[in-house]
Amino acid sequence: MLSTAPANAAPVCKADYACTVTFYSNGTHTTVIGQVYTDCEGQRSSWGSMSGYEVVTQSECSEPSTRSTP
Repeated sequence: MLSTAPANAAPVCKADYACTVTFYSNGTHTTVIGQVYTDCEGQRSSWGSMSGYEVVTQSECSEPSTRSTP
């Protein structure tokens, strides 16, 4: 499970996109220590720990979702 971190540590994915936030142990981005995945319906899953070293990837969903934009 992810460690406690500020609410803005894992960005909110925009509607109709799936997002993965990958957290690294340091600025070299060689060791992954955790991830947060948000699917096209806004459901989140996660593992590991959060850090200040993160990379966010987004991909557009093929079907528009019915979720509301936060």
